Amino acid sequence: MADPSQVGRLVESMKRAVSIPVTVKSRIGIEGKGMSPKSDYEDLRSFTQTMVEAGCDGLIVHARIAVLGGLNPAENRTVPPLRYDDVYALKAEYPELPIELNGGLRTLEEMHRHLHDGLDGIMVGRAAYETPRILGFIDSILDPACQLEDSMQAREKSDHSHLIHVLDRMHGYILNRFEEGVPPSRIVRHMLGLFHGLPGARRIRQKLSGKWYAGLDNRMLLGRYLADVFRELTEFEPVSSKS
Repeated sequence: MADPSQVGRLVESMKRAVSIPVTVKSRIGIEGKGMSPKSDYEDLRSFTQTMVEAGCDGLIVHARIAVLGGLNPAENRTVPPLRYDDVYALKAEYPELPIELNGGLRTLEEMHRHLHDGLDGIMVGRAAYETPRILGFIDSILDPACQLEDSMQAREKSDHSHLIHVLDRMHGYILNRFEEGVPPSRIVRHMLGLFHGLPGARRIRQKLSGKWYAGLDNRMLLGRYLADVFRELTEFEPVSSKS
């Protein structure tokens, strides 16, 4: 965002080279040491106008500024305040331009509200990674007429069986990749969010962190260990370990 014209030229080059839509993801502004801040709404509007003139097919806007040189990446995802109103104002000024909202969407209620309140879409990152079972509610989120509370109560009744199904598929996947030489920790560490909010989740995460797989040097031992760990949270019995 420090050089909108350069981004515009990149968009123009990509538009000439490909036939698929070219979109731009940005913050609502930037600030940093040794630079003039571009963090007001007018800066966002000017940036957007440059993208439109370059032929951009849509914007995904993270509703925070980025603080360059003052905050690390993790802090930049949480410290700058969210300014959702700026994104909605931008959509009002550019009704024909697809605009999606990103940043700070953690709950199903927030996702549902923003998805059906005048914008063209939402982008969910951290919440989908850290609490991936929310993806089981995706049909409810996409339905504008859905009474989310009622849907959640009904969905939670089947959440347990869905979790068992996911663990079964991942059990087989981990074992198959293990036989190809992939360390199981590379996969399992990205699964820990599945257990978020469940009784005993902390203990399970401890059993699947660090060098937990040391000594599990064949498929049978690894499969048995994973099945025992998963069983602590569910009635898990592996079915698809050979698939």
